[in-house]
Parts: sequence; C-alpha cells; structure tokens
Amino acid sequence: MLSPETDRMGAPARGRGTAAGCVASWRRSRRSARISSRRMQADERSPPTSASGGDLPAGERERLAERLASLTGIPASRWVERNLRLSKHDFRVELLAAEGLVLYRYAGPPAVPEPAGEGSFGARVAGPVNPTGVSAIVDALEPAVAAHLKDFLEVDWPDDYRGMEPPADAEGRAPADGWRWGATSPFGDWPYMDSIARAMERAPSMRLLICTGLFDLTTTIGAARHAVRQSAWPRERVRTAGYAGGHMMYSVEASLRELSGDLRDFVKSSPGT
Repeated sequence: MLSPETDRMGAPARGRGTAAGCVASWRRSRRSARISSRRMQADERSPPTSASGGDLPAGERERLAERLASLTGIPASRWVERNLRLSKHDFRVELLAAEGLVLYRYAGPPAVPEPAGEGSFGARVAGPVNPTGVSAIVDALEPAVAAHLKDFLEVDWPDDYRGMEPPADAEGRAPADGWRWGATSPFGDWPYMDSIARAMERAPSMRLLICTGLFDLTTTIGAARHAVRQSAWPRERVRTAGYAGGHMMYSVEASLRELSGDLRDFVKSSPGT
C-alpha cells in the first residue's frame, strides 16, 4: 500500500505495498521470524487502485476501505477519513494507535514499539526515530567507515566521506553544501538511477546488490524493486535482497548474519576475485 511515485499508502496497483504488507503481517503475528516469500506475495495482492480519489463511488470507496483494513488492521473508518491514503509515517502512527504505541521511524519491527505519548498527530509522526541500541550503531558507523576506507581500502582522497547530509544550523537552515538529490523544485526530477546506469555502461563488470529491510518504512523494499524495474540497469547484473528489520536491518542479529553472508557471496562472485 505504498506508491513509490507518491510515497503514500492507499489502494495501489498490484505488486506494490511490500513494506506495508510485511509490517502489517508482523502486527498480526507479532513474531520477529522472517516472513516467507509466499506470505509476502499474498500481502502484495492489493485491491484496485484508488487513483480516482473523490471520483470513486461511495460503495467502491467503502469496499476498498474494508480491503485495506483487512490487509493492515487499521479500521476501515480511518481509511475513509484519510481518503484511502496514508503517508508511510502516518502509517507508523496509525498501525498500533489502538494500543497507544507507535513504530520507530527507522528501526521498525521487530523492535519493540514506543508509547505514542502526548502531542499532536504530527508530533507523533516525527518521532521516535530509533531505540537506544540502534542509535549506538548509527553513531559507530561513520568512524568505522572512515577507518575501513583509510586502512583497508587505502583511499587517500583529501575530501571527507559523508554518509549523511550535514545537519542544519541552530536556526534550522540547511547547510550550503547540503544534499540536493538532483532537484530543488517540485517541477524537477530526481534521476538518481541514471548515474548508476551510466556507470554500469562504462564498467561492464560492475554489478549492483540492493539490500533493504522488509519492515523499512523510510526507503521501502517496494520502492527498491520499482527502481530496478524502471531503470536501464542490466538485469543480469542486479540483485535485490530483503531482510527482517527496519532501515538498519543489520541491527537485528539474524539479519546481520544473513546480510554478511550475502555480501561475502556477492564479493566472491565478482569477476577477478
């Protein structure tokens, strides 16, 4: 129920909604075990598109709301109130609202959800970001990457490696060297796939492995698959993989082991290794 184009959840075309489907499946089962591919496919069987918006007849709107409720556990009345659409972060708040809980922005299941707390709906959407353990992993990443580049890969570039966008200043102003993602206007385009396509054309041995957390509601597995389908990347040189966990699926021990194994296999199978 998540459209890669609009970043909103609703009643999409078949084949989307993997992240929302996985999170909803976790809610129903409350297990941290990996969801089988068969179950994932079942959760991807989405109802007809709600792109018609307000033009949908009342009966069809109610039928779609009931179908969305059966897929997510969010009441049909709430889907109707939200015009059959929820942003991915609205979904985090709505999913466990009846239990007074909200999912973390990045960690996702199986991390234990936080109490929703007081404040406006927008305030609850803004947080929480990560549980303490995951935040510690984030803090350790940048120095670990810097050491790996310098000591193992022997990269001697004079520029700093930035894994995240520079933070805003005290007044909330974006830094002059902030990331622009290729467009600064709603009328622009973000053709980030094109640069990878050009690199793969210039380097015939280049391959791509895209790893995503099944429960990630920030950069979703559905969006990753959509990017592959819509790109000019040679399909035989691209692989996608999904792991139980959120945006940082490697914070889950079992997923870390699985991801590490996949990365080793990927590197070992590279030409010339």
